[in-house]
Amino acid sequence: MVDRKIHWRCFHCGEGFTKAQERWARQHFGADEMETPVCLMRIPGEHHLLERLRRQEAELAAYRAEDTNLHRAIHAMSSDHAQALRREEERGYEKGLRDGQALALTPSEA
Repeated sequence: MVDRKIHWRCFHCGEGFTKAQERWARQHFGADEMETPVCLMRIPGEHHLLERLRRQEAELAAYRAEDTNLHRAIHAMSSDHAQALRREEERGYEKGLRDGQALALTPSEA
């Protein structure tokens, strides 16, 4: 017995999907509720769909190239941390030199 009960219905276009059509429902509605349903992307000429596809391809390419604002911020923070670490190491080295020179200048007690 096949279940023909509608489990999902798009309130934009009215298309209904059964439990057996879950794959098509996911394609229609998108990954989550923030996605634009396919029926709203279908506009005469469908150039808007192509524009959206191209924007998403560019975004994906930026993520793959690690060239997004997030990646730039991470690299900047990493660089700032490395510079701060280097400065502190140099301060410690200079302090060690000063302490060593101060010990060398004091008369040794025998």
